[in-house]
Amino acid sequence: RQEEVNILLSLAKTYSLLEDHQKAIEFYQQSLVITRELGDRQGEVKVLLSLAKTYSLLEDHQKAIEFYQKSLVITRELGDRQGEAKVLSSLGNVYRDLKQYPKAIEFYQQSLQISKDIGDKFLGIEVQRNLDELKKREQSKYYILIFIVGLVVSIFWLFRRYPHLIVLLKKRNEFSKEDKLILFKKIFEDLHQTNRASLSNLLKTEGQRRLILNQFHQDYNFLNLIFVSDIAKIEVSEKERMNAFKKIWKSLNGALNQNDMEVFRPNADKLTRLFCESLGFKTLDISETLGQLYGRMIDASNPAFQLNIRSFFPLIYACKTTFNEEDALRIHGLLNQFEIYADFFALLVVFDNYQEIRQQVRESPFKNNFIVLKHDQLWDILAAKSPIQQLTNCILEQIDLVAISPYTVSGPVKETMFFGRAEEEKILLQNIARNDYALLANRKTGKTSLLNRIYPRLKSIPNYQVFYCDLQTVNNYDLFYQELALSYPEFEEKIAKFSELSPSSFRKLISNIKQRNRNRQIIFIFDEVDEILAYDIQEKEQLFKTFRSLSQRENIRFIFSGTTTLVKRMRHPDSPLFNFCSPIKIGILEEKASQELVRVPMGTLGVKFENESAIIQRIIDLTAQHPNIIQYICDALIRKINEKQERTITEQDLDIVVTSQEFYEYFESLIWGQSTALEKLIVNAMWSYPEFTESEVIEEFKLRGIPSQGVKASLEILLTYSTLSKKNDKYFFTFREFAKLMEERSDIQALAEHYQREVGGSVS
Repeated sequence: RQEEVNILLSLAKTYSLLEDHQKAIEFYQQSLVITRELGDRQGEVKVLLSLAKTYSLLEDHQKAIEFYQKSLVITRELGDRQGEAKVLSSLGNVYRDLKQYPKAIEFYQQSLQISKDIGDKFLGIEVQRNLDELKKREQSKYYILIFIVGLVVSIFWLFRRYPHLIVLLKKRNEFSKEDKLILFKKIFEDLHQTNRASLSNLLKTEGQRRLILNQFHQDYNFLNLIFVSDIAKIEVSEKERMNAFKKIWKSLNGALNQNDMEVFRPNADKLTRLFCESLGFKTLDISETLGQLYGRMIDASNPAFQLNIRSFFPLIYACKTTFNEEDALRIHGLLNQFEIYADFFALLVVFDNYQEIRQQVRESPFKNNFIVLKHDQLWDILAAKSPIQQLTNCILEQIDLVAISPYTVSGPVKETMFFGRAEEEKILLQNIARNDYALLANRKTGKTSLLNRIYPRLKSIPNYQVFYCDLQTVNNYDLFYQELALSYPEFEEKIAKFSELSPSSFRKLISNIKQRNRNRQIIFIFDEVDEILAYDIQEKEQLFKTFRSLSQRENIRFIFSGTTTLVKRMRHPDSPLFNFCSPIKIGILEEKASQELVRVPMGTLGVKFENESAIIQRIIDLTAQHPNIIQYICDALIRKINEKQERTITEQDLDIVVTSQEFYEYFESLIWGQSTALEKLIVNAMWSYPEFTESEVIEEFKLRGIPSQGVKASLEILLTYSTLSKKNDKYFFTFREFAKLMEERSDIQALAEHYQREVGGSVS
């Protein structure tokens, strides 16, 4: 159990590093439960302190205090005086952050006294420094208050006696919109050229300088600048980075004027490295030259960079001062040299004629493939508080939204589009060492996305050896082993030696893996198993019997995902899947996750809503929180506003999307999934009921003269598809918006006849 605690703590620390503090708290809480069960009081203190620190990072100070107080009780019970002093100091820090200074001083004093008693000089120095700072602050606030009161009284008396001063001061510090634009332009010219700007030569009075400084700081808050008010100066904060950029750009311009590619290329590499370091990207050792174009490939797979573009793309430099229509084709040719033949994207750095080049790119067939950057834009990116956000803004300014929309209608979503499923993820990560699992759902509800998310997390745990295979198109044993060999080349040689590819061959493969991984637990993740399972049923389920045997006897763990076939075999008592895996139904999202799925990506794209809360709520109501339908609507909305060349979604836009024939056809195909005639019959026959029981379905079928065998199993399938939901013994329809389809397309007689042919019954 101690090993389990260590794994949980490692997971918690990993999520803390990823700044996913809520997930970290979940794992800390679980480790706390086990630590208490083990009676490890010192371990309990460590976990409590970790929880307190995490809640402090979330600025939930009351929770932090609660866990610090609990750890304080235990340290006192254990007689751990040094631990007690540290906890008291931490409590002082929390109350200081809450600005409850007397309370903070009280805890600091207690901590300081213990530090002196036990001779802990280092802790004592730190606590004394915090204590002195707070005492000075407490003393000074009274003097400041007296000064402010006196100042207010003096100003009030002055302007009451001389009211014309208000008018004079106002006029003295007023600036027209045009004046401010001219001043800001001059400030930027100085910043871009020298990384600093002074207002002393631009404005005569201190009041004017202060006013412009404040306005500039407010309007350009995205830049990481230092404002020195007393001498009216602005400087870059990242001096080393920005001075390096200034030097490199000067060298690039010199090489450009001399048409010297031998000097140009190494300086372009320096700028690429500086750019990547600033944004948390990686510079790859891949470069290409085509004429006067030079490119260096970069790895932009930073989680903070959330646009739906390639993770690997080149930074291309145009070593020329002119540009013509053929140059867009040359850039395309350079991308081909990088072996990028589809999904084109590149950043193009130019040194002159920026507007002309940008217009030419915009009018070319590659308008969404190249983002043109000049010196000033690169400067803004490198000098920004969030360089990634500023790069995102530059891309959004030049590209069509549809080209970078992160919404995914087909296939698994990217990591940045993974919302919800926290409970399912937690179950799989925490319990896979002891249990096998089956993810059950209709199409496009997030099974594969969840597996793609947990796969790298399981791989990162040293005790596990994890293998993942997508079996969507695998429908026989030969293809099964072929997929294993393609996914993991280390299997290829072993599989090639098998005299036949049968279910028993998998046991031999496992034996080989275990020899190479003696101290690691083996986990197989098999996605979309319905096709291979259907084939295996014809072969008396020998392969899945092998899986079950390996799980029970060899401690090999399996995670399967699938739909109808997997669901039915798990319920069939004669199947090896019966009572083999723990089922996890992947259904609709929680409401909060659904809201985030709409709001967060739209915010990344800079898209606004005419009435945000009303539009998002309507999307949630329409989709019943089904993740793929939410993404379908959002993707259609992006296309709609892109046509209008606007970045605001209106309620009228939503009306147009959800009343279209395309939407209802997509909705219908997704909700039905692989539904049988019987499942469709249940939906059609019971749609008018707000809720119903299994017996009521059977009674309705009798009234219509429809056989009712298989109703129970079909109800369970509809639950798995999320077409139905259930509370106690009552079923109800998840998608009330589906009513319109039922009214327009209901054909119970045809479905009943189809079902009758399947069961050999009669329909009146």
